[in-house]
Amino acid sequence: MRGRPGQIATPAIIVISIFAVMFFGTVTFFVYQFQRGSSNKNTTKNENVNKKSNKNTNTAVNTNTATAPDRTPHEKIPDTWKTYTNTTVGYSLRYPATWSVEESVIPDHPIQKITVRYITLKNPGTQLGLIIGVRRVGDAFSIGERTTAPDGEMKAGIPITIGQTTIPTTDLLVDGKTTATFYHPLKPFGFAYLEGREVQAELGILSVPGVKNTVTDLLAAADTQIANTIMTTLRFTDVVSPLTPPPPSAPPLGQYSVETYRKTPTSKPDTRLVNLDGGKRKVVIESTRAQAGLAAGFGLLAFAFPAYGTTLYFQEQELKTGAISTAIWSYDTASGRLTKQAYPAVGWGKVVTNRARTRTIYVSSTNRDDSGDIKTMYHLDLITNTLTSIITLRDTQTFSSGWGGTTNAFNFTFKSTDVATYTFYDQTTGNKQTKLAKTKLGDGQIVLPGADPSLQR
Repeated sequence: MRGRPGQIATPAIIVISIFAVMFFGTVTFFVYQFQRGSSNKNTTKNENVNKKSNKNTNTAVNTNTATAPDRTPHEKIPDTWKTYTNTTVGYSLRYPATWSVEESVIPDHPIQKITVRYITLKNPGTQLGLIIGVRRVGDAFSIGERTTAPDGEMKAGIPITIGQTTIPTTDLLVDGKTTATFYHPLKPFGFAYLEGREVQAELGILSVPGVKNTVTDLLAAADTQIANTIMTTLRFTDVVSPLTPPPPSAPPLGQYSVETYRKTPTSKPDTRLVNLDGGKRKVVIESTRAQAGLAAGFGLLAFAFPAYGTTLYFQEQELKTGAISTAIWSYDTASGRLTKQAYPAVGWGKVVTNRARTRTIYVSSTNRDDSGDIKTMYHLDLITNTLTSIITLRDTQTFSSGWGGTTNAFNFTFKSTDVATYTFYDQTTGNKQTKLAKTKLGDGQIVLPGADPSLQR
């Protein structure tokens, strides 16, 4: 049917409508897909962000709740722990049955040039080692291969109580991790003084082949608490009078030695003073004869080298024959000053220094023909450089059972750090020609100046 002019035929309208619907449908479909894809990407991104956020949150929680192993020593020692006893020095300690103890004795250390003694305790399954060296004050050997403080950041550790004494510890930090703990002073490098002993102890990380659980931080190792507990069990097994710790201003004196030598094969003998701290030989006085202004053939020999302080003591002597020890000299290691003291010479007398190397007692005999008539005993405080006459016998008594010079024979010693014992004789008896000794009158003991009078028993 034909329509009116200007009127679109019905079939055309239908076709146009169908195309319009298809066009809008297609556009709507692509818009929907685009929005859906964008939504999925955002959702995935949000999910990833959430996962990362959750991961970070969990990590933070774990970090905040994790704690390092406790380093405080155990109060009760397990019954299963073994006991190690060192009879050479006289001490003992307890340690776990699963740990091992290794004794090290180096007769002539290649660097320190003296004997070195210490023990190493370690758990075979870890890389931690506890090295402990102990000596009586005055023992002539070293107690550790380390002779100087290590490099790194030092931080105060936890205090450790050994017997009745509480000592501080020092942690060594390298790159923020604790790689060693020291149970003795590091600045200046020295010893912990305990009941007449010098102690050096160090907990460190050892190199153990085949060990997989590598320890890099002592604060994260459970064995650190065990090592601290071992230190608290340290006990001394023989009686030694307690030594008052030196003041902070008086560090250990160091390792000094006197060497006798000849400048040339035809020269008169001389002596030099050397220092061996840190395993390095350093000449302090090249010629004691020249510095003291002595006659040819004379030099200074060691009289007494204290455990701490700044003063060394020497006695002047004819070096070839060693016939007589004359004047006493002192050397201040801080100022480098050598001084002749106005103290009675030793001569053919006798010198005894206590094990703590803080006191010396001696008698003087400078006359070969004095018939052994020796009545005075002297005490030299090695720390304060103070001489005191402590005993003067009666006119008919003497400290020598001989007849003077090289025949003198004396019997006195230290009972403890602050108490000396002695024997005295009848000066009117004995006979040099028949080599008959003088008659013993008795024994005595004396508490030395500055000591507790209650020690006199």
